Amino acid sequence: MLANLVRALSKGIAGPLGHSFAPVADAVESLSDVLSGFVVYLGLKIAVEPPDDDHPYGHGKAEPFAALVVELFLVAALFST
Repeated sequence: MLANLVRALSKGIAGPLGHSFAPVADAVESLSDVLSGFVVYLGLKIAVEPPDDDHPYGHGKAEPFAALVVELFLVAALFST
């Protein structure tokens, strides 16, 4: 995730300096990879938590919810082009 973040920042800076939209678009794609990876990480971290009083069956539904959020990112990317 750190490598993708550095890549996004460098492309985001290089694009305008080189008067090109392609690196800027690629920077946005790399940034969305970072965001998607973070959402998946949080979803998996929450999903493995043991059951508690508020969630007697555990937190396993956090994983499909994270997948839904990533899917919405992909649909948003589809309509943004």
